[in-house]
Amino acid sequence: MGTSLVVDEESDDTGLDIIFVYEKDGNRQSFSADNLPDSTWTFVDREIGSSNLVHEHGDGIAIYDGDDDVTSEVILDDGEQILLLIPEMHNIDISSTYLINEIERYIVSRGGEMIGVLGTNDDGLEQWRDLSMATYPLYTADDTSIKELARGNVAMVYLKDGIIQWKRTLVSIDSDLFASPDDKTLDNLRYSGTGYFWLFTVIFIGLELILWGIDRSGHAVKLHFARRNRKK
Repeated sequence: MGTSLVVDEESDDTGLDIIFVYEKDGNRQSFSADNLPDSTWTFVDREIGSSNLVHEHGDGIAIYDGDDDVTSEVILDDGEQILLLIPEMHNIDISSTYLINEIERYIVSRGGEMIGVLGTNDDGLEQWRDLSMATYPLYTADDTSIKELARGNVAMVYLKDGIIQWKRTLVSIDSDLFASPDDKTLDNLRYSGTGYFWLFTVIFIGLELILWGIDRSGHAVKLHFARRNRKK
């Protein structure tokens, strides 16, 4: 059996590794979405997980160059790397190849690299190379294993020293970010659970205030007409 690439963290529907932080009696602990604590714990934060890509025998994604398992060779233990993941070749928007190539040029300019991992055969790799004008290395993998690593028919995984920093579907990446990228561009794509938490909190409080205002307005109108009736 070949070398497999296993991801240790849980993922939500966006394909991102989410860790939930709870506190009890001054003790903070992290939980996955499938292993949340009971009501005696207090929710503190939600954050993106940093998952190791673990090379071991067993279930996971195995990356192939022809018939050869090259997983341990193509996943870098040092430096930056982006994995372009395409589990299925159909229904791909050809215009998306422009953004893919822009991201590849950007990561190379930083001294990193991008590789493509496709759920197809060697003929499919050649078709993608011709279609997208890809200059980055292309490999194959089982389509189901690719989907388990990151959801979305075209997705990207950003690694530093072999550790996942974020996962993104291509459609969730704003192409304007790579029109004039800077040193923080890739880091800015990191999912911020805390940011979303506060955003939803503010929206919730705003809706509560609006409902409270409507309720108070109703009471004010009733009081106004009640006073007029008493005067009559």
